[in-house]
Amino acid sequence: IVAPPASGKTSLAIQMLNSMSKTDTLSLFFSYDMYSSLVVQKLVQRHFKMDSETVFEKFKSKDKAFEKEVAKKLEEEYGNVEFCFQTGQSIEDLIKTIEEVEERRGKKVRFIVVDYNELIISDKADPTSASAHTIQALRAIASIYNLCALVLLQPNKLAANPAEEI
Repeated sequence: IVAPPASGKTSLAIQMLNSMSKTDTLSLFFSYDMYSSLVVQKLVQRHFKMDSETVFEKFKSKDKAFEKEVAKKLEEEYGNVEFCFQTGQSIEDLIKTIEEVEERRGKKVRFIVVDYNELIISDKADPTSASAHTIQALRAIASIYNLCALVLLQPNKLAANPAEEI
């Protein structure tokens, strides 16, 4: 999926992860674009219908009952989803993460989300070559590991004209 920042790519991916989790499908979310607290905030906002300020205040006040409720809800909704927040991962690191999750969970990962493609480390200096190499590697991973890979991408910010359609 290619779309500009803040257009809903991650929200769509989270909805898909939630649906896959409920079908007992082991999934893996490689969040290279957002740190863990921001992802948790998005999940809490989604399932508790709160704005970001309310979520922040609840956690800032160390509301233990709320924190317990959040942990329970996230386990219910995303129990079959593993979240990877490691930065600077290469394709080899990504594969290792998949294998570690499968070994720990005792079942196959069937769905991965990569948010986003351009943040996977590549040995290619040219950004276009690096992106092409990475997407081809992800395609191979999907085939070899028999899984579905949803890859989120953003248009090149330097080359793109925000007034034009992608």
